[in-house]
Amino acid sequence: MDRTMRFIGIGLGFIALIIMYLDRTALSYAIQPLETTFHLNNADFGLISSAFGFGFIIMIIIGGVLADHHGARKIWSLFAIMWSVACILLGSAIGFYSLFIYRLLLGAAEAPGFPCYMRVIVDWFPQRQRTRAFALASSAVAFSSVVGAPLTTHLIVRFNWRITFYILGALGIIWALVWYTFYRDNLKKALPPKKITWKFLLFTPTLLANQTAFFVFSYVQFFALVWLPGYLLQIYHLPLTQVGLFLIVPWLTAGVFLILGGILSDILLTKTQSLRISRSYLILVCQLLSGICFIIVLIKPSLTSALIFMSLGLGFNNMPTSSMGIINADLAEARASSSLGVMNFAFGVASIISPVITGFMSTWTGNFNSAIFLMVILIFISILTVFFFHKPKSIGTNPISRS
Repeated sequence: MDRTMRFIGIGLGFIALIIMYLDRTALSYAIQPLETTFHLNNADFGLISSAFGFGFIIMIIIGGVLADHHGARKIWSLFAIMWSVACILLGSAIGFYSLFIYRLLLGAAEAPGFPCYMRVIVDWFPQRQRTRAFALASSAVAFSSVVGAPLTTHLIVRFNWRITFYILGALGIIWALVWYTFYRDNLKKALPPKKITWKFLLFTPTLLANQTAFFVFSYVQFFALVWLPGYLLQIYHLPLTQVGLFLIVPWLTAGVFLILGGILSDILLTKTQSLRISRSYLILVCQLLSGICFIIVLIKPSLTSALIFMSLGLGFNNMPTSSMGIINADLAEARASSSLGVMNFAFGVASIISPVITGFMSTWTGNFNSAIFLMVILIFISILTVFFFHKPKSIGTNPISRS
């Protein structure tokens, strides 16, 4: 039963996260037809993109609490139907305000996704296997763009942006039915007897440092998710179909690095028995390498150089993501989804301000250099925060050596 549910939970969960990110990134590939149809500029588009974050931060902590108390089966099925309806509504938008509202609803409905996936991992996986399991989930973010970049651009060119949103919405409804039919919560899961309080979740220095690092990861991620297509279109004047093909490289790199990061973290945990080494130092080193890559993008702005180092920058940005996520289970197993919800609040904030700031900066300067430089500054702030404050000590009942 355990092995079967692990396979179903990981497999269907991975598919759900891919669908979620196809839905949320489709807007980025429709930037040209949307700006033409509704007479929008980059600043307007940044505001519409940020609406996702407003909905997300409203529901993310609530979604984590719901997943902890009611399980992933019911909660994820319910919200999958809701995000699918929101995606279909985006296809019927008639202007700036309707795009903003439907995008906000999409963010609210997709917010419980990762907390539900965390509940699956805590329910069915021992501690020594959790980081790679979470890495597989997180890699869906990158692989959705590997699939989504050519798929979404093809659908937009072949049909139109409205039909594209209708198709993506239908995928989510189908997934919800399959998930509810085949997945089961682990009702016998023993939780740690030590009570995990909201004070612990909100004010523990390690978790606060972790949230800072995750905010910076998310800021960079939303720059790429929302603005990388526009960056290639506006700076290098590539046709839309070619942009879709070019974006396979950075997102494939990100997905591979993310999975490798999860495997490496679990190996380090097994060998060193240290969460500081296997989680904290991995985050620090990867963010340092990511920042260096983005500096090179600024120094060498040719298309080839930008593609190579933007890909590596995104790869190293994604590599420690599973370590950031699974630290919530390491420190607060009984309320892992709630803790992840708190961390993902930072993700929601980044999803609001990253598109907006980038949109205004690119409109004001006519390029993306200042926006990329700001990302580098944030990355180095995160590195210092992790070095001084990210010092995890496990308080869960699952021993590190548990098989």
